[in-house]
Amino acid sequence: MSAKPMTVFCFFPHRTSLEHAVSALQLAGFRDEDISVLFQAEPLVEGLAAGIPAMGVEEPVPYSGSASVIGPMLGRLAEPLTMSIPGEGTFQIIGPLASTLVSVGAFHKPGGLVEALLASGLPENEVNQYRIRIKKGDILFCINCPLLSHLRKAEVLLESTGAESICATRNGVSE
Repeated sequence: MSAKPMTVFCFFPHRTSLEHAVSALQLAGFRDEDISVLFQAEPLVEGLAAGIPAMGVEEPVPYSGSASVIGPMLGRLAEPLTMSIPGEGTFQIIGPLASTLVSVGAFHKPGGLVEALLASGLPENEVNQYRIRIKKGDILFCINCPLLSHLRKAEVLLESTGAESICATRNGVSE
């Protein structure tokens, strides 16, 4: 095991390619608990958040509705969390990235999304581009990898399933 956290970040423009990637990663042996997804609750991303109420909340709120609302593939990963970040919007977050957003208090302050992306290991030179794409409505996907070989395998699988702007990091430094 590597002592440094390794993560692959990328974007998907639509749900279909995201679900295909999640399925491919699961078939390749990646663990659901290492997968995170973040998308803007409004505007809707091709039905990804259909039926999930966008909440102007002061604290993150677990969404208690049916997993079928976000699709069976994503619903299996983890319970989605709804979070409003001042100046950024309302988001649905699935996976370990949710705890990072909560731990840095992203929902309490402007710039919380940038701080959370940095805390999750995204290099500083990539953060603004990622923030813009998230606000545009693209779906942020990231997967934590315990081994360097997993990091490389995840990159290949994500690229083959239509991921865009793939950024592999080790301890916040691009690979």
